[in-house]
Order: sequence, then structure tokens, then C-alpha cells
Amino acid sequence: LFGPSTKRETYAFETNLLDVVLVSVFRSFCCLVAYLVFGSKSNCHKPYKYTAYVVSSGTIVFIFLKVLRYDYQESNSDDTWVAVLMFLISAVGAIAHVMTAQSIYAKAKKRRRAQLAPRYTASENDFLMEQGQSSSKQ
Repeated sequence: LFGPSTKRETYAFETNLLDVVLVSVFRSFCCLVAYLVFGSKSNCHKPYKYTAYVVSSGTIVFIFLKVLRYDYQESNSDDTWVAVLMFLISAVGAIAHVMTAQSIYAKAKKRRRAQLAPRYTASENDFLMEQGQSSSKQ
């Protein structure tokens, strides 16, 4: 199911599911590295967002090809259900990585805007209000 059963067998894209697991692990590792190493508040976690988009898109394309090319007749019924569940879990994981990256990016961008917004003290607000009132009286 997950790999060759004997030493003489070789890898076959149509029957092996180990590559689905490896692609999912690779996607998670790339996203984790992009978040921890390259992501920061100053860049609003853009590297994480773009890494999640690219790697998850590649995962979706890979899963799509795997679903089309997988040999369901060679497997027994239990293996077929496992294969279908693995395809679904991997695709949902890819979509979840994109949604999480977009959410983190949006929150970081919102926080950055709030930090860059001008802040006035109470005395500055009073001064600005007086200036606005005196200019409106003229």
C-alpha cells in the first residue's frame, strides 16, 4: 500500500501512496520554515503567504494527477478507501495552509497599519479641535 512489498518491485506512480505522504510532509516543512525563518511583523509574513500559495498549488496539482492516474483496480477495497482518504486529507491540508497563511497575513497587515497610524495625546487632540473650531468660525 505505502511502498514496494518486495525488494524486486520498483516505485510506480499509479500504485504507490508514499509520495502523497511525502508531498504533504514537504509542504508542511516548507510552510513552517517560511513562517519561522522568513516571516516577521515587518514584512507581514509575506514569505509564508507566498510559500503556502506555491507549495499548496503544487500539492493540489500533484493530488489531482495522482487521483487520475491511481490504479484503483489493482488495490483491494480497503486500500481504495485508504487511498481516497489520503487524497482528500492532503488536498484539505493544502487548502488549510493557504487559508491560514492568508489569515495570518491579514492580521499582521492590520496590526502594522494600526502601529503606523498617527496617535495623538489628549492635549494634542484638544489643540487640533481648537484649530478646527477656530478655522470654522472664520
